[in-house]
Amino acid sequence: MSVAKKKLKGNQKNLSLKKIKQLFESPQDSDVKLAFSILKGGVIPKPILTHLLAISFFHDNEQIRRRAKRFFKKQALSETYDFVKGKWRYNYRYSYSESQISKFIEALSKQKEINQKEFANLMLRFIHRGGKYCLENETAPAEIILTQLCRQDRLSLAYFGLNFLPIAIGKLHHLTSLHIGGNDFEDIPDEIQNLKRLTQLYYHQTPLSEQSIEKLQKFFPKIFAQKYLDKAIVLSSNELQKSEALNFINKSIDLYPEEIESWQVKAKILESLKNYRDAIQCLEQVLALNTNHIPAWIQKSKTYYQIKQYQESLKIAEEGLQFVQNVGDSSQNLKATLHFRRAEALQKLKDYGQAQSAYNQALSLNKELALAWIGKARIAAERRHFKNTFSNFQRAFQADAKIARKVFLEDIIFLPYQENNDFLNLMKEYE
Repeated sequence: MSVAKKKLKGNQKNLSLKKIKQLFESPQDSDVKLAFSILKGGVIPKPILTHLLAISFFHDNEQIRRRAKRFFKKQALSETYDFVKGKWRYNYRYSYSESQISKFIEALSKQKEINQKEFANLMLRFIHRGGKYCLENETAPAEIILTQLCRQDRLSLAYFGLNFLPIAIGKLHHLTSLHIGGNDFEDIPDEIQNLKRLTQLYYHQTPLSEQSIEKLQKFFPKIFAQKYLDKAIVLSSNELQKSEALNFINKSIDLYPEEIESWQVKAKILESLKNYRDAIQCLEQVLALNTNHIPAWIQKSKTYYQIKQYQESLKIAEEGLQFVQNVGDSSQNLKATLHFRRAEALQKLKDYGQAQSAYNQALSLNKELALAWIGKARIAAERRHFKNTFSNFQRAFQADAKIARKVFLEDIIFLPYQENNDFLNLMKEYE
């Protein structure tokens, strides 16, 4: 046979192998079955064994997996088959970690019929596992490996045990979420800053250097601002950790001062520390960022009320009511609360008629606003109208028995009623 004919025959064989491999790699079951049909009755080429092994482990279709096992058993050396058959019972899709999968693929090195790198790439294609081995052994360009590990706009390299983060990470511009926790690297490539759409970044249990953390904060200030905000919210629920919470919220604001929630949370922390003046400044910052932020109007009015500046509290509540129309149908409860804040201020200013009217306006929007019923009860108690005091407290207990009980027992204005049988029976009814 001439050299040209031998070369032609070799090219045809290579094309045939390539075609069979493409069919086996197809997501369509019909293509995989066609590949089996082509192999049936003939000698199975050795380069196909790796594909048969991968399909026997990782294909979704159980019937196809069984068929691949039969073909593999028929052609593989007994030594290779004996090694493999003991592994078929394990579920590499769910049960094994990336480190365990790497050890399994490395163990294939003793089986000369199996191409390790090709097997790892097929595993990645079929079940999106084996990424650790593929990245560390460069079975394909890093960008391709990382892309195959992606789930739409999310990439998780969590607990891969990698000692480096590939520079190619910066080419995945579509990512919004990246998990690199549970790895062993300390440094972060500058290319990561190209992930402009990233909104979530997780790196716990990865020993990133202080320089790397600073770099990430610079590249993704909004993400880190949110992390510090979340930490501050958790800490602020503990009276002993308010100061620590304040430190974290300041870090959040330094990184991303445009975040309204950070200013609002800081105001609440400062208010709980009785630093009312600074709390008001934070709320003014919220309103500078968004004049229609009704909760800030409410909180600002309340803060002025707490420092007994009732006229200013009234003014802020009335200003808030001018903006509440801009926030749509969801504003009913907010509007009710602003009317309540207005009513409380008017009551302290001893304008009982206007206060009563404001409480009624609040309750017309939200009949479950227990504090508004309590406010009406206070006015009735100050006027020594027993019947109205009792009926309003009844409605307060119906709306929120816990709040109604607390106020009734703590507010000195209701002290004359605490031994009254009607009120005692009301308390027992809502125990």
